[in-house]
Amino acid sequence: MAAAKPILLDFPVPIYTPRLQIRPRHAGEGPVIAKAVRESLEILQPWMPFAKAPPTDEAMEEHCRRALSEFIARTNFTLSIYDREGKHFLGSTGLHRDRQSV
Repeated sequence: MAAAKPILLDFPVPIYTPRLQIRPRHAGEGPVIAKAVRESLEILQPWMPFAKAPPTDEAMEEHCRRALSEFIARTNFTLSIYDREGKHFLGSTGLHRDRQSV
């Protein structure tokens, strides 16, 4: 049996829990995420390589659009976490390939 083509795989989104909505990045979301990163930069720096400097809204918007295209292609799954109503950004998560082993 042939392996499924990743781009044809279904991924149920958004994912709802009693308190959260988890979904792929959206175009236009960059400024919201950039603000959250800037507010948490000191905490993120020891753990996240991307947190060397405060991101600009434009750079984060570019990230969001790239992440959305990667989600559609099924090459990377960067997800945003919001409150259940989708009004308050709470964080990020994802399923990512170990690019060193590819």
